Amino acid sequence: MIRLREEAIHYKEKTENKYMERMFKQHKLSPRTYDKKRHELETWVTKERDEIHKTKKVFEEQWKKTTAMIE
Repeated sequence: MIRLREEAIHYKEKTENKYMERMFKQHKLSPRTYDKKRHELETWVTKERDEIHKTKKVFEEQWKKTTAMIE
């Protein structure tokens, strides 16, 4: 499940970057707007990856506790 979320984030990042680059090259986005949107996307991706990392860590801790109780 975590892997699917990572793949979805990667896919969205990739498609958004392609879209913004295409719009920038066609002069539909100004350099300033392009930089702003790219920064927003990077911020979102970083936030989501941090969230995934936290979720993984909690899952691993719970798994260790469960295996310790079983032993």
